[in-house]
Amino acid sequence: MKRFAKLNILLLILTFFASCYKPIEFINVEEAKINVGKGANEFVLHMNLYNPNFYTVKIVHSDLKVSVNNTNIGDITSDDVFELKGKDTTLTDFKMNLNVMDILGGIGNIFKSQDSEIRIKGYITAKTLFGKKIIEIDQKRKM
Repeated sequence: MKRFAKLNILLLILTFFASCYKPIEFINVEEAKINVGKGANEFVLHMNLYNPNFYTVKIVHSDLKVSVNNTNIGDITSDDVFELKGKDTTLTDFKMNLNVMDILGGIGNIFKSQDSEIRIKGYITAKTLFGKKIIEIDQKRKM
């Protein structure tokens, strides 16, 4: 009977911590650059993400749409795993492949304006000690 009571208390504590989960916050884009090469054209976003929780969260999947000044520039779909320490801001790299037509269509000129606004919309899957959580992201920031 004591085991059953201990198990119930443990489950209650785990449920409490799992319900205290705060969503990951997109802070800003430190740098956005286009790497044009022979085989691959890559767009790299160096983004700061903030984990407001007191425990480490692992990002295990991301599926994001990126637009700059209301121009869709591509999708980021990644299964790269990276950790966000609790109560800390982490610089992360998100990469996406670009079509040459997007570059020729003027995507490089989007970043010349000082008032460029980047919008990131989609989902990231975060894994914690308490399970997986799908987090919706829809945020805009000035670059």
